Amino acid sequence: MSIEYCTTGHELPEAAVRAKLRHAPAWFRAEVDSARRRRGLPVLFAEKAIVRSAPVVVKPAPPRIARTLCGVAAPGRSLPCTIRDDWRRCPEEIMPSAWEGVATDIRARRHFTITDGHGGRVIATSADRHFRWKIEPKVGLTFELDLLTMNEFEWPGPCDVSIGMKPLAFRHRYVPRGFVREITAMRLDHIALLRPSQRRDGAYPLAAARSAKPGEAARIAARLWLDTVLAVPK
Repeated sequence: MSIEYCTTGHELPEAAVRAKLRHAPAWFRAEVDSARRRRGLPVLFAEKAIVRSAPVVVKPAPPRIARTLCGVAAPGRSLPCTIRDDWRRCPEEIMPSAWEGVATDIRARRHFTITDGHGGRVIATSADRHFRWKIEPKVGLTFELDLLTMNEFEWPGPCDVSIGMKPLAFRHRYVPRGFVREITAMRLDHIALLRPSQRRDGAYPLAAARSAKPGEAARIAARLWLDTVLAVPK
């Protein structure tokens, strides 16, 4: 079967021509189609161009924020307590230099965790994008933690806060009612969110977190900061 026969009028159906030439070399079939195009006849072998649309990239929806916990970690003076390297049982205060050391650790990616009680389940870390922090000169570390439905910790009201830390340096200062231990450097291990049944585990009475609905975190955080500043002894 010649190219001329395939490109001129004849009684053989096009399907039969395709069947007879299905094993023909590719160059021969291409020549047949090219000749048929020149004569205004439909091609027999060339596939129709497939128009492909650009791939559709489906971006996942941003996670839904159930609540935002606005908290202050360990402001003011603690209840009397002891630490491993100090035999005195006395209240303590975390000095600004210690909090600046915590800020340096976070920037150096030495992160701490946020837990459901001391030794409980880890809810987040200071590396998470849903955790925001700030060092305030008067109250120390303040934070905001967006709680997602996946966190399974949708605390509807206020809760107490406690910290787990390793003192690296401290000193004693005498006050009218005795000594106060001043923590000048520390390594923060975790911030514990204390439910009502766990409140006895907190050493700092002013350490607290308040729950904010979506869109209300800034107002709740500002109010907590003001209340804490007013309550911290001069």
